Amino acid sequence: MTDAINFIDSIPSFAFTWTTFFIAVIILFLLRYRERLVAFSIKDALRTCIPFDPVRSQSFHTDLKVYLIRKLTDFIFLIPGIYVLFWVSNGLFSTLSGLDGTPSSHENSPALVLGVACVLIVAAEFNAFLWHYLEHKVPFLWELHKVHHSADHLNPLTNHRAHSIVQIGKYVMKGFIAGIPTGLIMYFYGFGFIELLAIAAIANKLLTVATLDALRHSHVPLRFGLLEGVFISPHMHQIHHSSLEAHWDKNFGTNLSIFDWMFGTAYRPHKGEVMVNGIYGYSPEQLQAFHSLRGTYWDPLVRSFECLKRSLKPVSKTALGFDAKIEGAKNDKAIW
Repeated sequence: MTDAINFIDSIPSFAFTWTTFFIAVIILFLLRYRERLVAFSIKDALRTCIPFDPVRSQSFHTDLKVYLIRKLTDFIFLIPGIYVLFWVSNGLFSTLSGLDGTPSSHENSPALVLGVACVLIVAAEFNAFLWHYLEHKVPFLWELHKVHHSADHLNPLTNHRAHSIVQIGKYVMKGFIAGIPTGLIMYFYGFGFIELLAIAAIANKLLTVATLDALRHSHVPLRFGLLEGVFISPHMHQIHHSSLEAHWDKNFGTNLSIFDWMFGTAYRPHKGEVMVNGIYGYSPEQLQAFHSLRGTYWDPLVRSFECLKRSLKPVSKTALGFDAKIEGAKNDKAIW
């Protein structure tokens, strides 16, 4: 079992992503051929694989550029979060050691490692759910998160289509949330900080592979049936990208759906459910403004800063009438 886990961990995520994607689209093509929706030809096979023009699609070009930039720079934006995780977990560990003396030490059995991995995964998934929820509900964060929802077509590269600066907030929050169970595990079970980082990283990789993360940003509407009560299926996340009103603010989870079900944001799409990629209130022409590095990085940052300034600026009660408040709320909801 350990050898199998080590083997999976040694395979680059890039290889998993694209292998999963191409196997899935081949199966999709064969299913559509069986239903006589396509012909058995190279042309229809390619259209099934890539249902947009990758040469002319500015949205896809932006996905590719942002992917390359993030591969080279993400580590910079993760450093504050790792520091906070260390500070919180080590602080809790030191506090408990000072109060109760020598920390516990246990043999790291497979069952214990599995239990630890599950705890760390749940903590990380709750952080991802909460941060994603805030990105949709807090206006200045939504201005940055719009970048991710502005894609014309979903493809595996769209997973990385996000403003880099949001990684700071996401992983700093994760440091506070995951730091508590990490510190407790360090104290009660004798695990080291680096050891727990490795366990969490391997567990997260195994979970993303098992839940077919590569297909979430794709046109393959794969569902998990009853398992969607626990896991986010690719089709559930695709619905999250829909601009149709019935799909607003649904399915915030990354790999697990349990928090969406707990907080009433879960949505299980039916077979063949229609969805429209994009942002509510934005025409296809307006979405083009996001399909450049300026539209991805600079313009959203400016809008977010202006939004933050407005939210911090005091507004007198007499300056804004009741009707204006209601109209403003409607406009905000239309964008959210």
